[in-house]
Amino acid sequence: MGFYNFVFSIPFAFLTLGYFWNRRGHFMFSQAVILNLLLLVVYLGHMITYLVVLGSIAFIAVIYFISQWRSLHGNSHQQHVTSLSISLLSLMPTLSILVSYYLNSNSPIAFFTLIPGTSPTYSNNSLQCVFWSVIKATARESSAL
Repeated sequence: MGFYNFVFSIPFAFLTLGYFWNRRGHFMFSQAVILNLLLLVVYLGHMITYLVVLGSIAFIAVIYFISQWRSLHGNSHQQHVTSLSISLLSLMPTLSILVSYYLNSNSPIAFFTLIPGTSPTYSNNSLQCVFWSVIKATARESSAL
């Protein structure tokens, strides 16, 4: 994913965060559907921007709930718990797309390459294959010292 995709996704990221910010206290199912559509547009723009927006929304939802915790009583408490759960559950559909993409891709997970006996597999002699073989050789040399 390139720079143009990243630049394309930034306005949609701010639009998504603004949409969530305006509705953070009273989040309903219909708003969760709209939020998912906005998150999908951000995801299609650039994955890094999507992860930042996803983390920001989760952070805002939890912090807002914690800040309201002491003043909540009875029915208001139940409404805020429902709003928090809908907020966090609304992130799951697009998050499942990301997890599905990542599990089906051939890109290595960085911390798995540190485990002895595991290495990413490549079908050709690509630059990535050369890069990871250099990394493994460097790791072997440093562990021998």
